[in-house]
Amino acid sequence: AKFTDTLTMDNSGLHSKAIIKYLSATITAKKVLLASDSLIASGETASIKEANIGKGYFPAVDLKDYNLHWYPKTDSMLISTQGKSFAFHKGTSNLEGSLLLRSSGLYGNGKLKRPDSEITSPEIKFNKEGFLASKSIFSINSDAEKNSKKLLTGNNVNIDFNFKTGIANFLTDESGFGSDSSGMQIPTASYQTLIGSAKWDMTNKTILMKGMGETSTYSSTNPDLEGLTFQGSEAIYDIAKVTLNIKGVPFIKTADVKIIPNGGLVSIDSKGKMNPLKKARIEIDTLNTSHRLRDADIQINSRNLFAGSATYEYITARKDTFNIKMQNFAYKSRHF
Repeated sequence: AKFTDTLTMDNSGLHSKAIIKYLSATITAKKVLLASDSLIASGETASIKEANIGKGYFPAVDLKDYNLHWYPKTDSMLISTQGKSFAFHKGTSNLEGSLLLRSSGLYGNGKLKRPDSEITSPEIKFNKEGFLASKSIFSINSDAEKNSKKLLTGNNVNIDFNFKTGIANFLTDESGFGSDSSGMQIPTASYQTLIGSAKWDMTNKTILMKGMGETSTYSSTNPDLEGLTFQGSEAIYDIAKVTLNIKGVPFIKTADVKIIPNGGLVSIDSKGKMNPLKKARIEIDTLNTSHRLRDADIQINSRNLFAGSATYEYITARKDTFNIKMQNFAYKSRHF
C-alpha cells in the first residue's frame, strides 16, 4: 500500500488515504485504517485486471463504492459492494455482494445478474471461461419482453457457466433434499418437476433437462388442468418457440384412463396447455373388462377431461375383432 495523505494515529490504529495494489487489483482508498493484523478501507473506484498470477486466474472487474478488509497473513482480501454492483465482462455481468481475492484466484458471494439470467450463491469461483457456483438460487429470463415469467428456476443448484461455449450446466445438489425446496421448475410452461440436471445452450436457445433417476414427475401448475401429472425421462425447452417437449412418457392418466402418446412424446405450449396427441393409444379398464382404442387424435384438457377421435377395437365373445371408428367423443370421469 502506498499512502497518499498524512498518517493519523488514534486508539483504533493508523488512518490515511492510500493506493493499494494486491495481486492484479489496484484500489484507490479514501479511508484507510491500519490495524495490527489487517487493513480496512473504503472508496469509490478500484479495478482488477485480467491476469494469471501463479496458479490463480483473475478476470477483469470494475469496482465502485466498496468496503475492503485485507488480512495479509491469511492471503485474503474481502471487497464488498456498497450500493453499486461490481461489473464483469465489460458490464454484461454484475455482482451485488462481495469478492475474495486470494493467490489461488477470485471468489464471490452474492447475486450475479446478467441480461439473460440471475444467480445467487454463497460460493462463486471465477475462471477464464466463466464461473462455478455452488448451492445456488437461479433463474433464466424469458426472451419475450412482455413475459415476466422465468424460463427455468432452481434452488440449491450447482452451476458451471461457460461464456466461451455459451453453455451453462446445472446440477441439483442432492445434499439439500429433505431440508429445503431443492430442484428446478419451468414457470413459462406452467409445469414443475424434480430436475436432476439441465443444460442451457445459449446459442441454440434450448434447455435440456433430465430427472434424478430414469424418469421424473411433471405436474401442471395451471389450475385449469386440475393437477394433470405424468412421468417423463427428459425434456427439451425450445426458448424461441416457447415450447416444452417431453420424451419418454409411458402414459398419461386422465379421466381414469391411460392415454399412451405415440413415441412417448408430449409437447406443452406457451400457455401450459398440452398440444394435441396424434396416433395415441387409449386403455380403459373397468371392473369386468378392458377396452382398447388406437390411432387416437386426442386433446387432453385436464386431469379429468379429454376429447377426440379414435378406432375402438371391439372383441366379441368368439374373439373376433371389429374396428369401430369413434368421432368427436369426450371422456370425463368414466363417463362418455
